[in-house]
Amino acid sequence: MEPDNDRFTIRHDWHVEGAMSTAGVYSLDLFGSRATSNLRVGRNLVVGDVDRELAPEDGAGMFNAIGIKAIVCCPLVKDGKLVAMMAVHQGAPRPWTMDEVALIEAVVERCWAHIERVRSSVALQEVVGSAVETSLPLLEAAGHALAVDMPDAPLLLDIDAVRISQVLSNLLSNAAKYTPPGGRIAVTVRRAGGEVTLAVRDTGIGIAAESLAMLFEMFTQVARSLDRSNGGLGIGLALVRHLVQLHGGSVGAASPGPGQGSTFTVRLPLGASMDPATAAAGVQADLPAHVPAHVQADAPAGLPAGAARAIRALPGLEGVRLVALTGWGAQDDRRRSREAGFDEHLLKPAVPDEVAALLEQVARR
Repeated sequence: MEPDNDRFTIRHDWHVEGAMSTAGVYSLDLFGSRATSNLRVGRNLVVGDVDRELAPEDGAGMFNAIGIKAIVCCPLVKDGKLVAMMAVHQGAPRPWTMDEVALIEAVVERCWAHIERVRSSVALQEVVGSAVETSLPLLEAAGHALAVDMPDAPLLLDIDAVRISQVLSNLLSNAAKYTPPGGRIAVTVRRAGGEVTLAVRDTGIGIAAESLAMLFEMFTQVARSLDRSNGGLGIGLALVRHLVQLHGGSVGAASPGPGQGSTFTVRLPLGASMDPATAAAGVQADLPAHVPAHVQADAPAGLPAGAARAIRALPGLEGVRLVALTGWGAQDDRRRSREAGFDEHLLKPAVPDEVAALLEQVARR
């Protein structure tokens, strides 16, 4: 859950084949008064038949939009605020039994305990130190020089320290394996707005441009000029991407070409304990003093002003940047906004950092 106690993100879910994934960004208020009144005070939400128990305009419409007909949702409330939820749901009505609800509650309680244990805020500097220590024997055996450049001020992240250390160790191991003896490897950590970047650069054999796109695919082993004994199944980078995405981050690779080294960059969101105002200032500080815009105060006034396809058809406006602001955040909703001609899709209530970043992009263009 976001600090506003309404916006929440489902980054990953498990679903049977043929069922709709619910991964996406949502507003809790759209799920109706029964959901909000229960979950925000720490009570389970138990619905056996969405259409029979909820009104279309009071939650049923939203549940139906993402293929949910029955649900048990267990909340986690800390310091009077809803901070997380876990749910079991299905695409057909189901009369949940007391034993089933109890079983779900028991699983959820064990999950909360594990999450609390492995994700307290962690200083990224500690994670980097652990990963470097793990990888040092391999680096030293190959005669590589290692440089680590990090800010002195702690960068606090809400992460599983073991898994992110595993991510960095994997990247350092790859750099060591695919850099000829006596090479140079650098780890650079920087803060950029509301996130941190962690880059691993090497002077190794590099990567061809046509191979960059498939580096992170499972069981893909990009052709290398090194001995095959240094290779493997190619699953390391797929695991790196999966772990980083589970933490709400991203990872990418870049290389000038074969023989010119490589750079792998991990981006992770700062922890909630870092000052959000400071993070926002990093984005907004570079905005121009004035970004020209035409404003309509409400939807009835805005509709005659134009729709996406109509605006695109006007001479001189083919390149205008259009952003949809909506309470609907499922993957299908995002697909439909793209098909309608919108460039970006923001969920209400809009996050100031995201709006500022979009305005900055427009100004630079």
